[in-house]
This record gives sequence, structure tokens and C-alpha cells, in this order.
Amino acid sequence: MSISDDAASRREQYRNPVGQFGTQSGVNEPSGVCLSTPETSYDDTTVDTAANNALRAAFWTDADEINEDGKLSAYDFSDHACEQMTQDLKDFYAQAGPIIERTGMSADHVGHNFWLTRNHHGTGFWDRELGDDGDKLTDIAQSFGEVSLFVDDDGKFDYE
Repeated sequence: MSISDDAASRREQYRNPVGQFGTQSGVNEPSGVCLSTPETSYDDTTVDTAANNALRAAFWTDADEINEDGKLSAYDFSDHACEQMTQDLKDFYAQAGPIIERTGMSADHVGHNFWLTRNHHGTGFWDRELGDDGDKLTDIAQSFGEVSLFVDDDGKFDYE
């Protein structure tokens, strides 16, 4: 599959937005934009949903600064970005799973808040009226370190 075929496939998976943070059809399934991870204590669909919403939050918060010509869209993340965010969220769920379950926060909200909190965007887990659980989720998310979005050599969004 060529890069352009892959991009077209990704765009197709994101048609028909739904949900507060733009969850897309196909994204909430293991065949969504980001690759599924090996079996974890949380199913692949949960991790994929969180990872996809974290990347959508990345686009929403940071893309304007590096996408001056507006040619890239929220569908244009590198395979590395998808794989790395999936791993980051898998690791986050491994550390914070019981807290997330206790709060009842959905995977799309977890992903969105993970990106915001990790990168100190002025809102996130601590700002969701979760009390001590919000503070604990904030500490865990911030332990992953702040990252920056950039456009890679193939013209895709990535982060480091």
C-alpha cells in the first residue's frame, strides 16, 4: 500500500464525525487510524479510542502553528505517531486504569485529557471536578513528559 493509499484509507475512516470530541466512525474500532496494541488489561478498542482522541486533541491544540498552509488535516498523522500514542495510552491505562474506572470517564475523554494534561494546555484531568482522582490522573499523565507536534519528512504530523 502506498503512502497516498494509506492516507486515503485513513481519511475514509474519519468520515461522519460524532461525539463531543469528534469521535469518528472507524476510530472506535481496532481497525481505526492507530494500530491496535497487544492484549492488555484494557481492550484494544478502548486504547485505540483514547489514542485517536489524543491525536485529534494534538491537532486541535497545536496544528495551526506548524500547518500554516492548511494542507494537512486531522487525518494526516504518521504511523509512528499512531503507534507511539497507542503505546503511551496503553501505558497510561496500565498505571491509571483503576482510577479511570472509578471516575467513569470514557476513552475518548481520557485521550483528549491525556494530551491536554501532558502538555500543560491549561486544562485536563485536574480541571474535570474529579477531586483527588483528577490530581492523580494529572500526575500520571504529566509523568509521560511534554511533547511537541511537528511535520515529518513525509509531510505527516508526528510528535517527539
